[in-house]
Amino acid sequence: MRIIFICTGNICRSPMAMAYLRKKVEDNKLKSKIEVLSAGINAVDGDEATEYAKQVMYNMGIDLTYHRATNVKDIDIKNADYIIAMTLEHKDKIVQFFPQVKDRVYLLKEFSQNKDYLNVDDPWGLNLHVYEHCAREIVECVDKFYEEIIQRVDNFRR
Repeated sequence: MRIIFICTGNICRSPMAMAYLRKKVEDNKLKSKIEVLSAGINAVDGDEATEYAKQVMYNMGIDLTYHRATNVKDIDIKNADYIIAMTLEHKDKIVQFFPQVKDRVYLLKEFSQNKDYLNVDDPWGLNLHVYEHCAREIVECVDKFYEEIIQRVDNFRR
């Protein structure tokens, strides 16, 4: 199974979601079954995650120093099982760029209990508190998403 998280620059939200889900996958010994990637609609290949993104993830026991941004056009998105966008704008752009994947594109907050506001707002350029709030939103949604994909992986194993 291939999962790709999408945001704008691939330096804040999607790397945090990717790193958190990767940790869950590794902790549950599913690395051989689930590949987790991230990319950005306007990413500059090679950019590092922001310092606050690194700090927030470090506080969760996750190392984001290795991350380098990837533009969505430089990743094999067509073979993804799940493409998880942070905002409706990201979802629309993915469908515009790659119409053949439209039935596999979701908003991260579709996996949230609170569906009143479906965007994960961009913390870029803001303070640590905003990044911490963003990370909490991402963790809650990724946990719900993980419950869904784990059922699919379990069904595949049978």
